[in-house]
Amino acid sequence: MIPLAAAETETVELNEGWNIISSPFGGTSLNIENIEAQCNLANYDGELSWMYGGNWEHPQTIKPQEGVLLYSLGYCSAEVDSESGEDVDITEPKQLKSGWNMISVPKEMEVNDISSDCTFLYRGGKSVWEYKSGEWETNNLSHELKPKKGYYVSVTRDCEMYFNTVAKPPTPK
Repeated sequence: MIPLAAAETETVELNEGWNIISSPFGGTSLNIENIEAQCNLANYDGELSWMYGGNWEHPQTIKPQEGVLLYSLGYCSAEVDSESGEDVDITEPKQLKSGWNMISVPKEMEVNDISSDCTFLYRGGKSVWEYKSGEWETNNLSHELKPKKGYYVSVTRDCEMYFNTVAKPPTPK
């Protein structure tokens, strides 16, 4: 009999107001009920979660490649585990729709490590936006992206985004 892997545990921190977050588990989705049980989340227009990728959706789980908006009525630190999530194949591409999309990354990586056939739209010379301290902030192409966080990107057409989950081989000298 093969022993089951132990569940991972992570802390998800929410500030008062809107938060764009993602699953902290590289290949496992995060059940929003785990956060709701520990944090005072508000329904907005009758929905608890908001995700945009061509149209608004209201997921019950958050995949590692997705960013989802939650509204917290106060600061909250929630302990979540991977046990209640579902396995997600992070080698599959993230489908993006023309216009704005919410994304995340399954592991810490630079924006330049994301492979795609996408053409990013730049606003003020920036392509990646994140929500910090109640405002949308732009980031440049060398910005490091982190799991647990969600980001907004805008693309010129429907496309696919791949997240390099394997380290690149060294460049020959």
